[in-house]
Amino acid sequence: MSGTDKQRTDGTKAVAIKGTDPLSDNAAPKIIAKGTGDLAERILEIAFAEGVKVRQDKDLTELLDAFDVDSPVPLEALHTVSLILERVYAENQRMAESGDEDLVDPSASGPIKNTTLDGSTGDPIPVEDSQPPAEPEGFS
Repeated sequence: MSGTDKQRTDGTKAVAIKGTDPLSDNAAPKIIAKGTGDLAERILEIAFAEGVKVRQDKDLTELLDAFDVDSPVPLEALHTVSLILERVYAENQRMAESGDEDLVDPSASGPIKNTTLDGSTGDPIPVEDSQPPAEPEGFS
C-alpha cells in the first residue's frame, strides 16, 4: 500500500446499521459494525460484495461512531436513519417484485456522493460539505 493509499484509509470511517423487525418489541435499528482505517475499508468491501446499499454521510457516521456495536441507533440520528431504511426497504421490494436482484453494481457506481434524502419523496439530495445538516422538525 502506498503512502497516499495509507493516508486515505487511515481517515476512513464506516458504521453499519441493520433495521429490525418493525413488529418486535425493540424496533430501533442497531449498530452492527463500525471501524476506522483498514477495518472501515473491510466493512465497505463486505457491504459492496453483499449488495448492501451504502450511503456516505460524514456527520451521521461521526454521530453513530460514538456508540458501541449492538447499541440501538440514538434518538438524535433516528429520523435520518429511518428515512434511509425506508428507502432501502422500498428498493428491496422493487427489486424483489421485478425479479432482478442485481440492479445495482456498487463497484461501477463511482465515488459515493455526500447526500441526504428528501423527507417527502425519499429522493437523494446533494449536500454541500460546508453546509450543516438540516435539523429534523420537532427537534431543538
